[in-house]
This record gives sequence, structure tokens and C-alpha cells, in this order.
Amino acid sequence: MQIECPSCRRVLVYNGDRPSFCAYCGVRFAGQGVAVADLAGSSEDVRPAAIAPNPRAEPPTDPDSTRAQPAGFVGETVVFEGSSPHPGGPTEAFPEQIASYRLIRKLGSGGMGTVFEAEDEAQGQRVAIKVIGGDYLDQSEAVNRFRQEGRLASAVTHPRCVFVRAVDEFQGRPYIVMELMPGTTLQTLVEQGGPLDSSAAILKILDVIEGLQEFHKRGLIHRDVKPSNCFLDDEGRVKIGDFGLSKSLEGGAGLTRSGTFLGTPLYASPEQIKRDEVDQRTDVYSVAATIYYLLSGRPPVRAEDATEALARIVSEPAPALRGLRPELPRALEAVIHRGLERDPSRRWRNLQELHDALLPFVPERLSIARIGRRVGAYLVDLGLWYLVSYAIFGIVLLYHNMEYYPSNRVYIEYARLIGWWERVLWIAYYAVVEGLWGASLGKWMFHLRVCRTDRGGPPGIGRGLARSSIFYSLTELPADLYAEFAAQPQELRMLPAYLMYELAIRACGPVALLSTMRQGSGLRGPHEWLSATRVVGAVRRSRPRPTHRFRAIAGSRSSAGGPVAADVPATVGPYAIREVVESNGRRSVMVGQDSTLGRDVWVVRREPGDPTIPVSRRALSRRGRLRWIGCGEDRSGRWDAFTAPAGVPLEEMVSDEGLPWRDVLTLLRELADDLRMDCDEGTLPGTLSPRQVWIGPDGAAQLVEFLDDPGSDRAGQGGAAPAATPAGPRSPEGGGPPHPSPEERRAMSFLGEVARTALEGVRPRGLPRFLHNPNGSWSVRRRLARRAETSGLTPQAGRQRIRAAVPERARLLLDRLTGVRAPFHSLDEVRAELEQAASRPTEVGVARRAVHLAIQGFFLSPGLAVMLLISSGILGPGLFPGDAALMVLIPMLWVLWSAVSPGGFSAALAGLCLVRGDGRPAGRRACILRSLLIWAAPAALLAASCYVRDVSPRSLGLALALWLAALVILLAFVALALIFPARSIQDRLAGTILVPA
Repeated sequence: MQIECPSCRRVLVYNGDRPSFCAYCGVRFAGQGVAVADLAGSSEDVRPAAIAPNPRAEPPTDPDSTRAQPAGFVGETVVFEGSSPHPGGPTEAFPEQIASYRLIRKLGSGGMGTVFEAEDEAQGQRVAIKVIGGDYLDQSEAVNRFRQEGRLASAVTHPRCVFVRAVDEFQGRPYIVMELMPGTTLQTLVEQGGPLDSSAAILKILDVIEGLQEFHKRGLIHRDVKPSNCFLDDEGRVKIGDFGLSKSLEGGAGLTRSGTFLGTPLYASPEQIKRDEVDQRTDVYSVAATIYYLLSGRPPVRAEDATEALARIVSEPAPALRGLRPELPRALEAVIHRGLERDPSRRWRNLQELHDALLPFVPERLSIARIGRRVGAYLVDLGLWYLVSYAIFGIVLLYHNMEYYPSNRVYIEYARLIGWWERVLWIAYYAVVEGLWGASLGKWMFHLRVCRTDRGGPPGIGRGLARSSIFYSLTELPADLYAEFAAQPQELRMLPAYLMYELAIRACGPVALLSTMRQGSGLRGPHEWLSATRVVGAVRRSRPRPTHRFRAIAGSRSSAGGPVAADVPATVGPYAIREVVESNGRRSVMVGQDSTLGRDVWVVRREPGDPTIPVSRRALSRRGRLRWIGCGEDRSGRWDAFTAPAGVPLEEMVSDEGLPWRDVLTLLRELADDLRMDCDEGTLPGTLSPRQVWIGPDGAAQLVEFLDDPGSDRAGQGGAAPAATPAGPRSPEGGGPPHPSPEERRAMSFLGEVARTALEGVRPRGLPRFLHNPNGSWSVRRRLARRAETSGLTPQAGRQRIRAAVPERARLLLDRLTGVRAPFHSLDEVRAELEQAASRPTEVGVARRAVHLAIQGFFLSPGLAVMLLISSGILGPGLFPGDAALMVLIPMLWVLWSAVSPGGFSAALAGLCLVRGDGRPAGRRACILRSLLIWAAPAALLAASCYVRDVSPRSLGLALALWLAALVILLAFVALALIFPARSIQDRLAGTILVPA
């Protein structure tokens, strides 16, 4: 039967009773509603209908099966159809044993299956196993969807996603084996403790976003994000699970029938309910609905049944969040409600936008705004202030019919009154724009934000007014009062003293601002302490975005090894062998494929007598280590299966040239954190070398421990296993700094080797570049590198300094890691130094280079003004004898100054250093050459312009052309310096690089 909606004019097809609302626009129909069978937790594709309680449903056994809503099923994953597969009937009984898994207890039911805690008797591990319900075994589409859930979930091995170990069948019943979670979810967290504070809720939801982003990168969407699908691990971090409704954006699944709705009504997006096309914004809506629940303790929709819930979602906006939590910032409410927009085009376009919008409300995730960027932002706002002053004078000029002198007399007469009104407007400007939006024009251009110190977000007009008023009182008010009330100089001899006093008063303002600015306090001035605000820079990401070259290489697929040899079996356990990474007498590392899940694995095969992998290593679930999947034994020996590493080996990335410090710092931080946990848990590999490091497409590092010397297998995997006790620093008997443990000493040495390899590269010296083709296979490059190393062509590590251009403070860190300076006392000290390095600039950006050019221009402006004025002819001919020689003499003084002060005084003031390509300070010759490259062409053109003007007064056109050419070259140098802030054209020719101090 069909019915046409009187509002949107769409035709609804239904069986049975007439529907009570339009599934497209949500308009209610007149007449009797439709009765619905309860399919709470079912994920079968079916047609819309209403929901009624299921009399045969089992009492809930897990905390998340109870709901705060009057009709609990509206919070469950549902699929709407006329009836369940088998209405009525007794509760289904499950076997005690499924394959090698012994079922221990039931954890809950949802989707098309039931989840049990089980013990893998073959591996000796506790797992979670999801078994399909018997009601769905005779439905091929349901079975296919259940298998699809396992396949899609197994494609993601992110720490923020529940890991799927296997998908198989037992006596015709499919099942999915997953990692066992403690059982607490965000749903139970709120039900037991009430709504969360804003920082805690945002941190939880950022974990959810991180896991879903990995899902989206693979062309998948979840479609069923809700608090009860977000599990908490032992550390309180969140993992997203339950992928039963996941869908491929590329259309590969092909299991969703037209005219069906899948999802959880209370957290489903309007386009899901209206059965429109879905994309990443569908998950954005569900994530926003989830954080709404975390902050308010209730979903964004309240309804007595699913029919009402669906109608409200597509027709009504979510209630105002601050109506439930008035203390929340308005800006945070706006961010969440934008994620809950019914129109997807008005929603956040992807999860990254939502992630970045939420981060400013977590103060600990914000970076400190550097002085250089703040000065640059202030200069932009100061320029805006001068434009306003000129605009006021322009209004006066218009009032007097564009006559300058009467306008100027009026402006001078009311100068004091106009000046005070300008200052009032200046304070109001900062109070409004920073109070409401968190940034003035200058701060917006330099990616700075003003936020509250207690909960993030814009400070509000009240705090903004207090902040700007105190800032003006410290910087400008004393000088304005002095100019207002002090006696004006009547004679020329009194002017120097007047200006000296005014300059001294104005200098007190910056001193007062800098008096409380400390690195540990976030560089906050007195106006920020008194107004409880702070200036922050770009949000601090858990992993900074890698450079373009880094992403391009890491995203390529590596040729892990060579073809399968004749003596290697075609299959090992359930895995079909495709390639061999390494092979020796006792061990083989092979690339296999899990046909049931369609994912690659690495199979490590050892001799029959070799020890098994310790339980502590099997349980590792960190992103920095490969996940252990399973093991077995056959005639050829023991084997262990791991998830395959993503991306490429580090040695392959740097085979042609090293990486920039920005990428290497992120790599070292991740490795240091993983090594610290390895030392604590006793899972540190027996041998560590840079060739074990792999880099994922997003820049994440993984340590592949079995790619080391054969003799280390026993040490790292069983025989002489590292101690399971925490390996912290040992204090000497006589006091003093602690000594690192052997494990920490090996870890710190490994970090130094990785830093050297990543920064210097591994291209052998003395070999032609064509023999080290970056597009060749990794194994070929590795053989060339090893052959060159045996020939003494590669740089020796030893205690030599790393030859790379890095920031000055990073140089000290690297020297300590590589043994050039006094080594670190513990791995924790290394991590602390790496965190400090991450909080400082890692490269020269446009803002810092602009500040450098502004300082440089200030010192050079007198001489440059003289050169441009004399050579332009404005001052008249013959005013300065030998003007052409003067055009050469002034730049030569600047060149000589670069020899006296290598690097330049302006660079030091801007926090920059000039170094060579190997990281050593630039020498005098390089600095002189760099300065000559800058000033040779403009000086020659200006001198030629003066010469032509003096020799041939009729050739003014040629002289003007030469003058304009010199000016264009100077402006081009400035533009190139901003486009290539670290290494402009003169730096490339002189072999120098600008790095942060």
C-alpha cells in the first residue's frame, strides 16, 4: 500500500497499518498509528514500522542494556520491519564450547548476536566472542551482514577501535573473536556518575573521533555511534566498537536494501532516518549526539517510542544544551549544536573539523603562543588602528569639502578629544572581538586565540574588557597622561629631555608586560593573570601533521621482500604465504593473507625447539607495536602471526635524504613513550636497531622487533627475556643523579641511532645516486647499504654529531642522545626533553620570518631610505656628490657587518640562527656571500640609476627604470623570504639555513 505525504509529497510504501508520520520530513499523519514489533538490537535490513515491547526478551545482563528513557529500546540499535524472524518462542540456548573457545559468561546481546566472555584454550587468552543468533541462521542476508561486520572491523587495527582477532564458523554458526574489554562504557559512566564536566567529556569524545577517523580513512562509516558502543579500557581511554552497521563509502558492501533504516533512533542522523545518502557527516551527527549525552545525561531527543524519536529527529532541533547545563560555555554549545544540524550541509564537514573545534575547550591540549607571533599580531592590529585614525581624518576632510588646511586645523584643535575617543574605540574593539570570538584581526591572521584559563573558549565581553583595559593601562595610559598633563617644550633645547622622559615612560609598559611572562606559566602577562585569560597558539595535536614529503613516502606501499622460495610452504596455519621478508637458518618472516578477513599478516616461523612468545608480549595492544594474533606449530616449526605493519620502513624513507626535524621529533616522541612502557612491562626487544622502525601513512611509528639479528630472538622472545619488573633508573650509593638501567640505556642508545638515521639518511657515500634509486625495492636498497657499510662508505655513528640542520636547542638534545655531550640519566628525562622540544618551534614559519624581516627593516631603514631617496632624484641633482659611490658604500658596510656578526643581530632578536646544511653555525665566508647575494643586484642598479641621471640628464626614463628594477628586486627578496622562510634563494646559493634558536 502507498500513502502520499501532504507536506513533502513523497510516497511511502507500507504493509499493514497506516504509518503515523512521514519518514522523510517527520510530519505526523492524522489517524491511527502503526503497531510495531520490538526488534531492539536487531541489525537486519527491514522496513519502517513502530516498536512494541518484546515479551520474550531476556532480562538484561550487562549495565548498558538498561536505559534511562521510559522506552529503553529507543536507545538500542534497531532495524524496522513488520516482525522479528521468529516471534515468540523460548530463550535461545548456546553451546558451552565453540571451536577452541570455552564460553564463560554472557556479556550482553545486541545487533544480530550475543557476546560472551570466552577463553581461548589453544592460546590461553581471554577474549570476547560474538555469536550470531539462531533466528538469523536461515537468512543468508543476515549471515552475510554478520560476516561483513567482522571483515570491516578487522581492517582497522587502531588502539581506539576494538580489535577483531578472527572470524570463523562452528557447526554452521558464524562467530567473531574480539579483544575483551572491561565492560564499562560511556553509557554506564554517565548512568553511575552523572554528566561529565566539559574537559572530561571532550577528552573522551576525542578518543572516539580518533578511532572513527581511522575508520573513515579506509572508506568506511560506522552508522551506529552511541555511548553504549564506546568502551573504556583499563586506562580510562575510549575504544569504539560494534561495527554491525558499518558501511563502505565505495559501495562495496551491497547489503543495505532500499527503503530500510538501520541505526539507533536516539543517536541516528536525520539522513539515516529519511534513507538518504550517508557519508562521514552521519558519524559526525552521532558523535555530537554522544557528547551531548555526556554533558547533559540525556540524548538530544526524548521520546516514548521509536516512532516519536524518529519524527522529532527529522523535524525538531535538539534542545539547547545550556538549558540543561547553564555553566557550559556558549561557544561549546554552538560547536555541539552545529554537529547536530539536521541539514548535513550545515554540519561539520568531517570529524577533523569537529575535533579542531572541540580542542580549544581543553586547556591542556593548547600550545603556548610565542612572543614573536604575538608581536606580529599586535603590529597588524596597530596598523588597523592607524587606518581608523586616517579614516577619522578623512571624515573631517569630507566635512570641509576636501580642503586640507581647514581640516588639519580642526583636527589639531580637537586632537586630544579625538585621541581619547580613539583609545576608547581601541579598548572596545579588543573587548568585543576577543571576548566573543577569541581573536582580533591580527591574532586571527597569526592563528592565535584568547581563551579562558579555567574551561577554554572565548573569555566573554566582561573578561575581554578587563583584559584590554589592563593592557592599555600598562602600555599606553602612562604615556598618554604624561602627554596630557606635562608641560609641552617651548624651545628646541627642551625637546630632547621631553622625548627622553616620554621614551622612558613608554619603555616601562613592555617591561611590566614581560615581568610575569614565564615558560612554565604559558607566557602570560599581568593583564592575562588579572583577567584569567591566556593567549594560545594552534591546537596541540597528539601527532602533528607530517610534512608533505613525509606523507607522500609513508603512504606508498613498500615492497616488503622477495618471492616465495621453493622450501617455504604455501600456507602456514590458516594463512596463505605471498612474500618472504627475511629468512635464515632458524627463522623466517613472511607476508601472509587471512582469507576470511582479507587482511595481510606477518608470520614469524621458528625452529620447533624455540621458546614461545611471552604472555606479556601477546597482550600488547599499543599502536607502536604489531598486534599478536595467534600461534601454532607444524612439522616445520612454531609460528606466530602478527598484524602487518603499515607504510614503509624508516630506512626506505630516508634512503635518499634525511627528514626534517619536525617529522623526526614526532617519531622520537612516539618511540620514547613506547620504550618507556616496554621497560615498565618487561617487553623491550632483545635487540634494537633503526631498521626495525616502520612509518605508517599518517606518520605513526611501529617497532617491528623480529626484524633484528637472529641471535636476539631468544633474548627478546623467550629465552633470556627481559625482566618483568619495572626498569627505572637506579640511584647511586653516594647520592647524585640516578644511573639508567641497562634496558633504559639500550633504549636511549636506540633513540640516538634512530635520530641519526632519520636526520642524516642512509644513502651510502661514494655510491652513485642511480645505484640508490628511491623507487627501487627495500631489499635492494638494504643490500646496497650493507655492502657500502662493509666497504666503509657510510658515515660512522660513534660519538660524532648528527649532521643535520636542527634548532639550536634540539642540537643539545641530540648531542646528549648520541653521546657527544653528557648522556641523559633516565628515559623519563629524555621524554621530558622531547616534550619541551615539541613545545618550541621546530621550523621557521612565515610569522617568525616576518618578525625577522620587520626587525631587519627597522635597522636598515635609515640607510635604505637614503639610498632610495638619493637615487630617485626627488632631492634634486648634485645634492650629494658621488651619489653612485654612496649606493655601493652603504651595502658594503652591511656586508662587512655580516662578517663581524655572523647570522646577524636581527636574527638573534627574532629567535633565529643561521647554520650550514650539516647543522654547524654558518661561517663568515657563507654570511658574506649570503649578504652579497642580497645586496649586489639592488646596489648595482641604484648606482647605475644615479650614474645615468648624472651623466645624461635626458635619460630620465632609463634612470627611473633602473630605480624601479632595484625596488622590485628588493620586494622580490622579501616575498621569497616569506614564501620560503627557512631557505630563500640566497640561502640556497650560500648553503645556509635559518633555524629556530
